Amino acid sequence: MFTIIKDCSPYYITFTHDGFDDLVKYGREVIGLQNYEEYKFPECLSHVRRDIPTYKTRFLMLQKEIQDRLIELTPCSQKLDLNPESILYFLSNPGIVNPIHKDSPPTKPDRYSLNYPISILDDKCVTSWYSDSGINPYSAYSRIGIIENQEAVEVLASMTLKPNEAILLNSDIYHGWDNSQSTNDRIVLTFRDKSGDVYFDDAKRKLFNL
Repeated sequence: MFTIIKDCSPYYITFTHDGFDDLVKYGREVIGLQNYEEYKFPECLSHVRRDIPTYKTRFLMLQKEIQDRLIELTPCSQKLDLNPESILYFLSNPGIVNPIHKDSPPTKPDRYSLNYPISILDDKCVTSWYSDSGINPYSAYSRIGIIENQEAVEVLASMTLKPNEAILLNSDIYHGWDNSQSTNDRIVLTFRDKSGDVYFDDAKRKLFNL
């Protein structure tokens, strides 16, 4: 059912599976029909975007019936307890660098994410993972990282997602993506765990028996 393309644990695993093309096709139809609502950041978070100008990722929210259909289309949902309500699209415009972060707030962190390529038109968007050294949290309520010492920050791994592969991503390590060299939008569909207590290694074992 699952075929591993590249295992770069503990940072990521790229893979494919039976029905991959059907899921991506449906995901593209949702975008083409504009069956989503763009998330509007509340005023209380405006200071984050003011203080971190690179934080310009757009979030496209989905209706329940679309989320439920996407759960049906991924066989990963037979192995992992995925949360339909957390399914959304990340849209990265060309020229954008996403800030380094760990996913979700400290009160309910996401330990892994499961991402599918919906629109990847070049190989210019690079995702990287970083050591904690030289990075401080933006605030006690955020897992966005602020680089205090660029020379102290170590790049642990880097990759470029391809149109024909999904990725199991360790989102509990500082990471971020750089689309600054691209002239294309990049759209990725993401799934998260219901509990937040399942780590990358747990998901890896459940999906791939590794």
